[in-house]
Amino acid sequence: LYLLGGSMVLVACVLILTTQHASKDKHYQHGSLVKAFRSLRQRPAIRRIITLNLLLQLFYTWMVVYSPLYLRSLGFDWRAIGVMFSIMLIPFVYSNTRQAIADRYGEKPIIQIGLFIISLATICFSLLTKHSILLYAGVLFATRTGASIIEVGCDSYFFKQTSDKDTAIVSLYRAMYPLAYIIGPLAGAGVLL
Repeated sequence: LYLLGGSMVLVACVLILTTQHASKDKHYQHGSLVKAFRSLRQRPAIRRIITLNLLLQLFYTWMVVYSPLYLRSLGFDWRAIGVMFSIMLIPFVYSNTRQAIADRYGEKPIIQIGLFIISLATICFSLLTKHSILLYAGVLFATRTGASIIEVGCDSYFFKQTSDKDTAIVSLYRAMYPLAYIIGPLAGAGVLL
């Protein structure tokens, strides 16, 4: 599996190195994070979408770390958990179709639908009593369906509100992913203690 993955990366590297040498990058203005935080005061919609992105990334960190532990504590073996997680990740494969829906109906209703789905599915995940692989896989599938809808809506809304002059704000938006992987396990460990 690693040999296949490494071979694919090697082919991609060769293609990029042989075909992209003539392309030129656009020159971007580099802004500071201090200016980005200041500008968020005047742009509450951007601030809210960055916060929602952070919350979504926190959801991912908690689910990645604690879902397998929870399922294992219920008696599922690692093979069953692997099957459940494979089914769970299918929504991210067809997320491009949701981009077309977001463009047609707007990002806010799409985000609201995603929040409803992810909330309901996460509540169901904690309340299930029947230990069925398909049932847990279905609920995990629903959590990721909601998450992928939110992700598409957030990205679409954010990048429609920013331009190439907002590089610091874009950097801040992208920094929510690693920030969540710092905050998430610390907060989760605190909750467990």
